[in-house]
Amino acid sequence: MTARWRLYMVVFALLLLFSSLLGRVVYLQVAERQFLINQGQMRSAREVEVGAHRGMILDRHGTPLAVSTPVISLWGDPRRLNPADLPRLAEAAGVSVETLEQRHRIHRAFFYVRRQLPPDQANAILDLGIPGVYGRQEYRRYYPAGEVTAHILGFTNIDDHGQEGIELAYNDMLSGRSGSNLVLQNLNGQVVRHVEAVRPPQPGQDLQLTIDLDLQYKVYRALKSAWQRHQADWASVVVMDPRTGDILAMANQPSYNPNDRSSIRPEFLRNRAITDAVEPGSVMKTMAIAGALNEGVVTASDRFDTSPGRMTVGRDHVVRDFRDYGELDVTGIMAHSSNVGMTQIALALGGERLWSSLYRFGFGQPIGVGFPGEATGSLPNYSRWADVQVATQSYGYGMTATPLQLAQAYSAIANDGVMVPPRLLQQSIQSPPTRVMPQSVMTDVRRMLEAAMQDGGTGTRARMPLFSAAGKTGTAHTVGLAGYDEDAYRGVFVGYAPADNPELVVSVVINNPRGEEYFGGAVAGPVFSEVMQAALAHIGTTPDQLLTAGQRGGAHD
Repeated sequence: MTARWRLYMVVFALLLLFSSLLGRVVYLQVAERQFLINQGQMRSAREVEVGAHRGMILDRHGTPLAVSTPVISLWGDPRRLNPADLPRLAEAAGVSVETLEQRHRIHRAFFYVRRQLPPDQANAILDLGIPGVYGRQEYRRYYPAGEVTAHILGFTNIDDHGQEGIELAYNDMLSGRSGSNLVLQNLNGQVVRHVEAVRPPQPGQDLQLTIDLDLQYKVYRALKSAWQRHQADWASVVVMDPRTGDILAMANQPSYNPNDRSSIRPEFLRNRAITDAVEPGSVMKTMAIAGALNEGVVTASDRFDTSPGRMTVGRDHVVRDFRDYGELDVTGIMAHSSNVGMTQIALALGGERLWSSLYRFGFGQPIGVGFPGEATGSLPNYSRWADVQVATQSYGYGMTATPLQLAQAYSAIANDGVMVPPRLLQQSIQSPPTRVMPQSVMTDVRRMLEAAMQDGGTGTRARMPLFSAAGKTGTAHTVGLAGYDEDAYRGVFVGYAPADNPELVVSVVINNPRGEEYFGGAVAGPVFSEVMQAALAHIGTTPDQLLTAGQRGGAHD
């Protein structure tokens, strides 16, 4: 009886325990179901960031200039990553063990193992299954044209933020906005299921430039060849449409490859066409003569005695010509680039009216092309000009301008006195065109610029076999630590073509060429010829002349 009673007690206790467990299960599954679900999600559900790719930068025809490619960055959680696994991880990721050990020791919850790996390489490391090692998707900027467009586009840093050029200037427009997804993770932190998209990523805005990539290649090659040939400190070219203000090409030397950060040196980063203002030399005579014609100080047929090829201004400043040109009309002064003749015209015009003429053409004021570091150039106030300053300003000393400002000024001449502001970005809002000089004045000036490229002029080496052109040479001493360096020069040429119906303007600056040739007509003129001929052919301009090889001579300035 006692044994049977004990059996009943045991069975009853078991039934009671089972009933209690069953009741507890029912209670948890019914009454506490949502609470438990929430608690489980709190421990396994995570909201993870989803990166957004940066907007593309395109040329005027839609060709990609800058694109973002998906990459994976590996990171570690020191709380879950066993130090014993670090040697195996370091070998797979190509990182030193010492580096990983230091990061593991310093950081509490997060450290990068390796940034921006190709997906296949990153996934191979993740497939090793090392606890505490994870991957996050990012984007890396890639520039298909490399150094050819480097100074225009600039580059981004490893976090995809613009550092130079267009990438910096329009970083806010190009940058995307990250999204987030809700995911479930296991105990090792690995994603086992995507639950839902919390916030979709918003890609950055695409930008379309006015640059023509095919033309940019041609301009870049021509400039690089000249820069190497003359062993110059730097060189710059701008190709611009005078009717629309579109900058079709812009190249500088030396350059760099934005896809290889190890090759980037600070001195190579400058887009000198926009950021470097220099004394341009005799190319400024064009604007000075235009001002004198506009003010009625001279007419195109007026004649000036430039003998004996030099004159004293002020107490002791001597203005010199390359040689004694004798008596010249205004066209001859332009064609031969006579400093003596130009000085006589400038003194008759006076400092205030000369300053006004140069300012009208955009000198001493910003262009506003939207590029970081854009230089305004300098145009000192005329109230401080003595006769010496009036003379030197008229032939490009004592004031400074960028290659882009020179292109803008000559675009106004090519456009019959109407200036259209330059632009690099097609989406940008341009200021309205402005008339800077009467058309009648521009007609006379354009004839003079054509004469400067004819036999006897300084621009003969800028002539082209198939197209007529007009333009002006410039040569200036560069400034050293102790003032002007008598052995260092800057060669400049600015012009447009075809002469009667200008479609393009090209500005060329070769800074400190080394060798026997240094005059603007000799070093910058041939670059103008090569670039302009290639550009006109590229846009489909019909040739309007045919020169023989013997008609392309040389001149001093």
